[in-house]
Amino acid sequence: MSHVGFEEFPSFSALAVDFGRLRFDRGQRVGRGGMRLRTQLHVAPCLLRLPGDRLVMVDTGFDPALPAREVGVEWLPPQLNPLDQLSAQGIWPDDISDVVLTHLHSDHATGLLDRETGKSLFPNAGIHVQRLALQHAQESLAKGPQHFLDRVLVEWLVSHPRLEVHEERWQLCEELRAIHTGGHTPGHQVLFAGEEPGDENACLLLGGDMIPLVTALEERFRSSSDMEPDTAASEREVLRGFGGRLTYYLYHAAPGTRFHRASSRTS
Repeated sequence: MSHVGFEEFPSFSALAVDFGRLRFDRGQRVGRGGMRLRTQLHVAPCLLRLPGDRLVMVDTGFDPALPAREVGVEWLPPQLNPLDQLSAQGIWPDDISDVVLTHLHSDHATGLLDRETGKSLFPNAGIHVQRLALQHAQESLAKGPQHFLDRVLVEWLVSHPRLEVHEERWQLCEELRAIHTGGHTPGHQVLFAGEEPGDENACLLLGGDMIPLVTALEERFRSSSDMEPDTAASEREVLRGFGGRLTYYLYHAAPGTRFHRASSRTS
């Protein structure tokens, strides 16, 4: 598969949008065996072009103003502004029909909101979250400031007229299905794009922080950032066995190496 522009699948195409990198000065324990990662982690939103030219953003990355407020986190911007990356593909913010958030951590969700105007960067898009994700964020913020949760975003989401709150499994359209996993956060969800996962069907799993690294597909993978470690471990085991030889995964990595085929363990 080429890594320039959209990746073509039989029933849809996918674009890994570069929202920059996060540099963690404090050691976050992630990866194989819970090792500490002291380097950089790419932010990994993805744009899906589904039949009928339906354009869906899965996660929206970091608001550039936020990392300075996160202890030990520095945001390294991409070479090209994310909206300019979309316009290079002939896509404009008004064209996005839906935004699906895997969870509400700042590096996956705050890029949705233009704080200067108080409006969505994708003004025509419906926004989709798990009910438990929103509930957990509200309850956590009621106790005080929270690492990687942004009060402004959560309050804005609650009042958004096109917010759609979902329970467990749901389907946006025939080519895009969501499954609630929990694990990383109580309301975390993953998405499958394309045909029903199976050995002969090509599909893409957008795993959010349940599959942050390619090593998350290994049994020994553990992450200290998971709020529900036992649930995360069991759900990752399910995801490892889900689908077939034509199932691809999207994970945090340089944009050119994000799409990983499970059966080959190569990008």
